Amino acid sequence: MRVLIWHVHGSYTTALVQGPHEYLLPRLPDRGPYGRGRALTWDWPASAIEVTREEAAELDVDVVILQRPEELNGLCEGWLGGRRPGWDVPAIYLEHNAPQGRIADMRHPAADRPELTVVRRPEAFGAGALVLAGVAANVSLSLSWSPGEGPTGLSLVQRGGEALDSGVAASVRSDVWEPLVVVLCGGLLVLLGFLLLVPARAHRLVGLVALVVSLAATAAVLFVVSDVGWRVDGFGPGTWCAVAIPVLGLLGSLKAMLTAPRVTLAPSSTASSDVAA
Repeated sequence: MRVLIWHVHGSYTTALVQGPHEYLLPRLPDRGPYGRGRALTWDWPASAIEVTREEAAELDVDVVILQRPEELNGLCEGWLGGRRPGWDVPAIYLEHNAPQGRIADMRHPAADRPELTVVRRPEAFGAGALVLAGVAANVSLSLSWSPGEGPTGLSLVQRGGEALDSGVAASVRSDVWEPLVVVLCGGLLVLLGFLLLVPARAHRLVGLVALVVSLAATAAVLFVVSDVGWRVDGFGPGTWCAVAIPVLGLLGSLKAMLTAPRVTLAPSSTASSDVAA
C-alpha cells in the first residue's frame, strides 16, 4: 500500500514507517513544517520516500493520513494535483496536537462536514483497566486485609453492611465503612468497563463516571491506609488488592476521557449513511 503522510511528529512517524507499506513524505526545499521529508535524526527504512509536490501529483496514492487542519483544508489537495482526500483518495484524519485557545468556544475542524465520519469503536484499554479493578475487588474478599490471620475482605464488608443498617452516620463513626465502599466501587468499575466495550464515538461520559467512582475508592483506601499508620508492613494481601482498585480505576477512566474521537473521510453517500446511524 502506498501511504502519503506529512512528517509532523518524529516519534509517531518513526513508528508508522516501520510497517510493510511504502510511505510518501512531502518535502519542500526549506524542509519546513509542511514539507520536512525524511527525518534527519531518526532511523527510517528505505520504504519512507521523499516526494516533491510535482511527484506527489502524479503518483498513485492508496491512502492519505491527515494530521492537521491545514492538510484537511486544501494542503493535501494541492499536493495531490487536485485530488480530494476522502473523495478521490481514501483518507484518515488523525490529529495529534491539542487545540489552542478557549476550548469551550471552539469547534472541531471536522465538524459540519458531510464527508467526515466519526468512527464508532470500543475503548479496550480503559475497559481492561476497569475490569481488572473489579477483579482486584473480588480477590480482596477472600484475602486478609491485615498481616497474618486477620479478617478477610468479605467479613469486613459484612460488618460494614451491618453497620449501615444503623444509618450512614453511624456507619461512618464505626470505622468499618471503608472496605464496603472499596469493594462496591470495584463492582461498579466492572460494569463501567463493560460499557467501554460498546462501540461509540467517544466514551468520555462513562470515563467521567468511572473517575468519580475511582475517586470514591481512593478516599476509602486512604482511610484504610491511615488506620495502619501509613505503614506498608501493616498491609495484608487484601489491602494490596484494595490499593490496586483506585489505581486501575483512575488509569482506565482517564484513558476513556482523554481518548478523542477518530475521524475518517469517506464519499458523501457513505458518510451520510454513517452519520444517520
